[in-house]
Amino acid sequence: MNAQVPAGAAALATAIAGFTSQDAAALIMAQFRVYNDEFGRITRRAAEHFLSGDGAARERDAVARIELYEQHVG
Repeated sequence: MNAQVPAGAAALATAIAGFTSQDAAALIMAQFRVYNDEFGRITRRAAEHFLSGDGAARERDAVARIELYEQHVG
C-alpha cells in the first residue's frame, strides 16, 4: 500500500524537524502567556464595565473571552 501524507502534514513535519521537547514546551508556554495576558486584559476591562453598569459591554467582554479561547486552542 502506498500511503500519501497530506500536504499540510508534510509541511508541519518539515517545520518541526529538529524541534526538541524543550523547544515545544517553550513554544507552548510562550503562546499560553500571550493568551493569558490578553484574557487578563479583557477581564480587567469587564470589571470596569461591571462597575459602570454597562451590561452590553460586559456581554461583549464575555464573548471576547470565549472567542479568545477558541482562537488560541484552535
